[in-house]
Amino acid sequence: MKRASSQFTAEDRERIAAAVRAAEAKTSAEIVPAVATASGRYDRAEDIAGLWLGALLLVGVWLWMPWRRSEEGTWDLSWAQLQLPAMLTALIGGFILGAVVASRWAGLRRLFTSRQEMRDEVAARAPALL
Repeated sequence: MKRASSQFTAEDRERIAAAVRAAEAKTSAEIVPAVATASGRYDRAEDIAGLWLGALLLVGVWLWMPWRRSEEGTWDLSWAQLQLPAMLTALIGGFILGAVVASRWAGLRRLFTSRQEMRDEVAARAPALL
């Protein structure tokens, strides 16, 4: 993820400083501009990405493993008996993998984060920076 501080050139920083000096000259308040790389973790987006990947892997296992019944009275372990554990493993493993990938890849997290959630996170985080 690109750091917020790298978004501004030296010229941009000087213009911001000049604007702050001009505004502070008209009031007794001190103005401190703050730019954050991210206003929140967006955990919900990570969970949604994990849920989607888990669901896709679950469907993949369900399509890959056939629904065959073993003959009654036999001791052999058929694919049908392994299907449920394989599906649960795919669901849980896919959820964890999807959440980890989304936590490390900002583009994927942004895909599953609504604009309203971003605005809410910014509004909640702004007072904490003061």
